[in-house]
Amino acid sequence: MKPTPVAAPYRSAEASPLRWLAFALLALCVLLPNPGPAAAQDALWQQVFTSLPFDRVLALAVHPSGTLIAGSVVTESLRSEDHGLSWTAVSLDTMRNNVFSLGVSPDGTLYAGSNPNGLYRSTDVGLTWTRVGLSTYTIDDFAFSREGNILFAQGPYVSLSQDNMTSSSLVLEGPSFIFGWTFATGAEGEILAGGAGCLESTCGSLYRSTDEGLSWTQLTGHNEHIPIYSLVADDSSLIVAGSRSRVWYSRNAGITWELSNGPGSTGLVNNLVLDHEGRVYAALDEGVSRSSDGGKTWERYGLEGFYVNALAIDNEGHLLAGTRSGIHRSILPVQVATEAVLPEARSFELGPVYPNPFREEVTISFILGQPGPVVLKVYDVLGRAVGVLVSGFLPAGMHEARWEAGDLPGGVYVCRLEAGALVLTRSLILVR
Repeated sequence: MKPTPVAAPYRSAEASPLRWLAFALLALCVLLPNPGPAAAQDALWQQVFTSLPFDRVLALAVHPSGTLIAGSVVTESLRSEDHGLSWTAVSLDTMRNNVFSLGVSPDGTLYAGSNPNGLYRSTDVGLTWTRVGLSTYTIDDFAFSREGNILFAQGPYVSLSQDNMTSSSLVLEGPSFIFGWTFATGAEGEILAGGAGCLESTCGSLYRSTDEGLSWTQLTGHNEHIPIYSLVADDSSLIVAGSRSRVWYSRNAGITWELSNGPGSTGLVNNLVLDHEGRVYAALDEGVSRSSDGGKTWERYGLEGFYVNALAIDNEGHLLAGTRSGIHRSILPVQVATEAVLPEARSFELGPVYPNPFREEVTISFILGQPGPVVLKVYDVLGRAVGVLVSGFLPAGMHEARWEAGDLPGGVYVCRLEAGALVLTRSLILVR
């Protein structure tokens, strides 16, 4: 697979009338006044953040540290360090952005898909953001493989990066009528992709990858002619796919499927999440619904009258909902609390190196489980030290170091991280 530059991973194509219609409908949804009751609370929920006029909270993410991140149309990015009880606005940069999607990689790096300025990345839990590029289409969703591959969806395309977004390759191109993809990670690390869109009698498609996102196989048996707006899967072969006011569900990893007429009576199933007990929660145009039997039957779970775009479950077990009116938090936990993974408590790790390959400067991130003496050096293929990045005592936590190659020739170099008796290495590729 030959990588192509991130800035232009797609071939240009004239947008179809259907795609323009889809974009027009999306814009109309963004501009409509906030629907929903004037009172922001019901028996199950409390409103913890109130949106500005014409704002929408479109995405939610939970960082391993327990910090919550939200993406919206007007406010851009929001952070909460107290399990959603209070929120602080953070701008991505000086340009105006609408944040449509959020993703958290296994190493804790945050990604935000915005319109019109593309992809942003944060390595400090959402305090600051750096623009990566990719402004061709709005990024609809992210997925992360076990080996660190990053998948992202833009329009009818799914692309994959194996080098921390320095470059990417197109791995799945849906039919022209697909205008968005959604991802889920299932049993044995498989990645699922569902397409939303519709043209005459043909609508969205559902695909599966079992090789870190490199290749894809279409799943059948669930009625391939329905758009898929949301996906969720677990480690026991359950897959639930949300469409228009109903879901398809499979209990055997997609071999056979059954149709549920829930969870709503009208509108879209915008988002799906699973709790640790196997209950499925659905974000609807008309509130939240819950299924306790893997998607077969559904019951209402509050926020009736609110247009719910996104759901997430925090480390305390509370369910959060992003709506056209702000952010809501379940009054009671829906699952047992999980322990936050603070950077100081994580194991000794040599994190992402980016960009890699690089031309002049490379950034190397690493995590120390405890304070102590650290040495970070770069060696050439003959074992000669050509750069000393760190040599001294460092506190526990996440760290970054930058190396400028100067006049060194292109080729393969090795960065070596030493902390006491622990040693980690990673290859660097200098391109001239």
